[in-house]
Amino acid sequence: MGYGGIILKEMVKYAKEHAKTAIGFCNPKLSDYYKSLGADILTDGAQRFYSMETYGKLKQFISGNDVLYVEGSDDLMKEIISRPDLPVICDRYHW
Repeated sequence: MGYGGIILKEMVKYAKEHAKTAIGFCNPKLSDYYKSLGADILTDGAQRFYSMETYGKLKQFISGNDVLYVEGSDDLMKEIISRPDLPVICDRYHW
C-alpha cells in the first residue's frame, strides 16, 4: 500500500529538519529507492558496522549491505566516510 515509503519519507524529513544523523541498512537492490526518498547511500558500508557483544567482543553487521543515511549537524557520516580504516560500533545490532 506504500505505507513504508510514506514513513521513510517522514523519517528523512524529520532528520533533515532537526539536523539529526539517521542511519539504516539496506539491500543494495533497494538503494536507489531510498535515494529517491531523500537518503544518501554508503555503498557496501554495513561491513564497517559492529555491535559490542559480551566481554567486549565485536560482532560484524551483515556484509554486502549498503548504509542509508541522512547527515546531521554532527557530521557523523562525514567522519565515518573519511576514516574507512576504523570500525563503527553501534548500540544495536542489525536485525
